[in-house]
Amino acid sequence: MARGGRGYGGECGSAGGARFRDDYSDYRLFDDELGAQPMNQLFSLFYNNSLAFSDNVPPSSVDDEAGGATNKKETQNVTRTYMNTAAISPQLLKQKTQRIYHFSVNAVLPFCPGKIPSSISCLGHMLIFGKMAPTSLTARFKQTVTPASLRAYLAEFISTFFYVFAVVGSAMASRKLLPDAAADPSSLVIVAIANTFALSSAVYIAANASGGHVNPAVTFGMAVGGRINVPTALFYWISQMLASVMACIFLKVTTVGQLVPTYTIAEEMTGFGASLLEGVMTFGLVYTVYAAGDPRRTSLSAIGPLAVGLTAGANVLAAGPFSGGSMNPACAFGSAVVAGGLKNQAVYWVGPLIGAAVAGLLYDNIVFPAQAPDSVREEVSEGFSV
Repeated sequence: MARGGRGYGGECGSAGGARFRDDYSDYRLFDDELGAQPMNQLFSLFYNNSLAFSDNVPPSSVDDEAGGATNKKETQNVTRTYMNTAAISPQLLKQKTQRIYHFSVNAVLPFCPGKIPSSISCLGHMLIFGKMAPTSLTARFKQTVTPASLRAYLAEFISTFFYVFAVVGSAMASRKLLPDAAADPSSLVIVAIANTFALSSAVYIAANASGGHVNPAVTFGMAVGGRINVPTALFYWISQMLASVMACIFLKVTTVGQLVPTYTIAEEMTGFGASLLEGVMTFGLVYTVYAAGDPRRTSLSAIGPLAVGLTAGANVLAAGPFSGGSMNPACAFGSAVVAGGLKNQAVYWVGPLIGAAVAGLLYDNIVFPAQAPDSVREEVSEGFSV
């Protein structure tokens, strides 16, 4: 690479480029028009783009000999210049990498690990391949034990613990305060309000670390929609289930052995009907999660967690007397385990998981596909801007 930097010289030199092609052929760039394209097949195209970029960058922006940008500000300037001058426009880059399957810092710069890129080509690949996923099962499992992944699991555990604590605890409190809580409408309102506030807060506090799923159904919907990989989803489930059981145990111990309430089906309801009801409610919840977390709808990002919580609260008011309004398999499982019975657990798993999967597939592939023209999305969402 001439003029702008050493290209693939030194640690990021031609040998590094060869290693990139050989060792990272199992990584793919997910393209909505072309499908999953092996990165080694796209290597030449993006390398040529980085060459075109080098003609527009003053040599002072890159330290040719030291192997790194001189400071963070200059690195940002280089990045900004690349986005303005690359042969592939920023709009096209955005479209090509719109759908996030997985993100790994180690995978972004496979040929320059652990350091600021020393060349324009490295910066170019950092920008272009920032949203990609390893396709081999071994590589995916390795990414489930990174420090960032462990922080995400801990965030899911903490947020799910406090969510279940608030929801189950509010039901226990209403049972203690009201003579006949099951027949008192105020009990339903108490639980609905607790759901709204607790879920909004739980999603908010975990959003930056884990995405704020707080629910195995949400995690399942995200996995089906391609937002996270399957191994990561499994560890999310483990964190959520453990948190739910621990929260219910904590409530039982601290309330001196009071009975932990479980989700039950109304006498006039069948198991199929209750499962269908739970599935429809969970569909609405997961669909709201997708919409609230959509990076294309930045105007809604501030109220995203509140929108999720309000959806859950409304669903509890609508279906609480019939199926309990769980929408969360972990919450139903934890309370059932501590209470000593797993009756009707299929209702709170089958329906919600199917509803979550439908929501994940519908939102990203039909209603708001990533490759939809920006102008169309803007026209459709004009009335919803906040």
